[in-house]
Amino acid sequence: WRLDHMDLPANIAQHKVLLFSSTCSTGNAECKAIEALCSVGCDERSISLVVILVASDGVVNISNRFPRLTIITGGIDGTVDLQTDSIVPGFGDFVARYNGS
Repeated sequence: WRLDHMDLPANIAQHKVLLFSSTCSTGNAECKAIEALCSVGCDERSISLVVILVASDGVVNISNRFPRLTIITGGIDGTVDLQTDSIVPGFGDFVARYNGS
């Protein structure tokens, strides 16, 4: 995962931030996004990660690295298939389902 571009308000550090992710398996991508927000002055207490479905491994990873961050989720699934980086049992490819493909 690589951050190519951030287009944020200059005063973002003064606001509460909602960071959206459809699914979160290991939490590594979300942690990089949170690190990017913190690098421009956001306090982790002002960031809420909103995820439709998260694996328990992802919750643990994010919570260990950012203990004061709030995670809001619709559901927590058990494990991650490390070969495919997908949540098990999960609900498949969210983007493909959303787009009907």
